[in-house]
Amino acid sequence: MKEWQILLSGSGGQGLGLAGRILATASLHEGLNATQSQSYGARARGGYSESGVVLSSRKIIFPLIEQPNLLLVLTDKAYQKNLNSQTNLVHVVFDSDNVAMSSGQKIYGFPLARWAGELGNEKGVAILSLGVITTLFGLVKSENIEKAIAENLAPTLLKPNLSCFRKGLEVVKCQGLTPINDPA
Repeated sequence: MKEWQILLSGSGGQGLGLAGRILATASLHEGLNATQSQSYGARARGGYSESGVVLSSRKIIFPLIEQPNLLLVLTDKAYQKNLNSQTNLVHVVFDSDNVAMSSGQKIYGFPLARWAGELGNEKGVAILSLGVITTLFGLVKSENIEKAIAENLAPTLLKPNLSCFRKGLEVVKCQGLTPINDPA
């Protein structure tokens, strides 16, 4: 595995920090090296929020995102912020209901927040997005993500969040998209 730098971005309250922690934990279960960082504005709920995850089969020299090769965007504000600063993005997964995406990149749009809402778990949008990313990019096995979800959530939150994750897996498989394993 080449090094993957993944930036999960959106607004506070969408669970981006938790999703980053889950992805990093799942990667450790696979024997990969991983780091996770997060940042959010003064107004955590509703303000800009991001979580960065670096995954590699080799030692990670610098633990923060320098140039993401995968960007998850859940809000238009997050897209606008990252559009200007990330000129060499390779892959963008975005919420097609909430982000006005321009062309020119390898982009994958899905109504992520709507699907989480249909499951009755609006706050599970980032976990649902992990299902999409897991199927699209094959970075870690789905069973390791599920194990990491169980390790990072209270038992009362486990079932609705596993439902969101599995929905993300399912919808991408139904569209017949082939996993992308190369960050370049």
